Amino acid sequence: MLTHTRTKNPGFWYEPVPKPWVFGMATTARAMRDDEIRAFLALSNPWWAAAAAHADPTAWQDAHPALKQRARFDVGYRSAIIDDVANGPVTDRLVVSTGPRRIGKSVVLLDAAASLCDRPDVDPRQVIHVACDGMRDRDLRRVLVLGQNPTRTIDAQPGRRRIWLLDEVSGIDGWTAVLKHARDNTSFADDTVIATGSRWRTSADVMGNLLAGRAGTTPGRRMRHLLPMSCRDFVTATRRDLPLPPRSHPSDLQSPEAARNLSALQYTVDDYDLAWQDFLSCGGFPRAVAEYDIQGATSPEHYADITAWLTGDIHADANPDSIPLLLSTLAQRQGSPLNITATAETLNIGSRTSLSSRLDRLVSTFGALWCPQRTDNGAPLVGSQAKLYLMDPLLEWLPSRVRVGGAGAFGHRHPLSPQRAGTVANPAANRSAVTASSLIRPPR
Repeated sequence: MLTHTRTKNPGFWYEPVPKPWVFGMATTARAMRDDEIRAFLALSNPWWAAAAAHADPTAWQDAHPALKQRARFDVGYRSAIIDDVANGPVTDRLVVSTGPRRIGKSVVLLDAAASLCDRPDVDPRQVIHVACDGMRDRDLRRVLVLGQNPTRTIDAQPGRRRIWLLDEVSGIDGWTAVLKHARDNTSFADDTVIATGSRWRTSADVMGNLLAGRAGTTPGRRMRHLLPMSCRDFVTATRRDLPLPPRSHPSDLQSPEAARNLSALQYTVDDYDLAWQDFLSCGGFPRAVAEYDIQGATSPEHYADITAWLTGDIHADANPDSIPLLLSTLAQRQGSPLNITATAETLNIGSRTSLSSRLDRLVSTFGALWCPQRTDNGAPLVGSQAKLYLMDPLLEWLPSRVRVGGAGAFGHRHPLSPQRAGTVANPAANRSAVTASSLIRPPR
């Protein structure tokens, strides 16, 4: 009988309670055995057993911890980032979805799994959900092979494609090479694949290995970024009585059409102003929005979660004050082109190279966004300094909430002026779209 044990190097372990969400893996030098992978897949996909028993394949939602956690802080917001996969035709598409930690990527995949399992045209055994945290490339390679065995009953049904939901797969070194090989040489090439991750690593070569000729024949965006809620999303979730104007491109804000759309809202300007101030007070992380809407403030626990994410991804060995100090310094300078050398001296980091490395990691984990200077025709201005914007207002509040010896208690106003805060909280106003290149590195 397999039992739950924890050691200094626990490796792969089982919980005695037969639920997929308590089945864990830890990073280890030992690869997973095939029997461990089979058990892991069976427990992670409870809808397989339900379908075989002709039971409700969506009943697992009621007991899943991630969905129960969302129910505690639910204001009704649902990302539509993969709705075309959850509700549209099952094709050979491959989509890579990235975004910061704590933004809800795993929940989005679980929602997609539930929607797919509830569709009359989809056999629940077509859906394969894999939580890839702690896996190695060898483990992923075996998952792609062994995952087809317990779902082989669908192979007798013509036209049935598998739908692979690979959660946090970007944490595996060499993951794109594994998927590339499978798309080139196995039936995996005909399946739907959704791969998510919290880091954009240039070494992964997502473009070359996956999106160039291996992303399927279905039209649609192949690279998708799940980012914090926009102010529009915030108003939709927390001010349901406020009408929303049609979307307009910034270049059209002075057009007659925009004037007509806004004229209908002239008597609710104050309501929108208050909503904007509230948005600047909590940002767009879904849990932060819910806590602020329900409790009036973002909890210390959520700030601690965000700090842990940033510390682990940027500088795990840093002292506790390092990340809050970095964010505080960047917040004060983000309205102007960032002088990396001067900023390194201010932070007493020691060298431009060390700070550049940390900034690259901050951007690759979706904590900030580079906005390079551009020429009149839109090309990056070679040799110029870029601006660096924090991705969400919550990251500006964080230093005063968690910094060792930092000032401020809950309830203080935004640390920046409304004009400056607006620029910080809405970096989208300075760009037409988030591109992969802007998320990696500024021009030097």
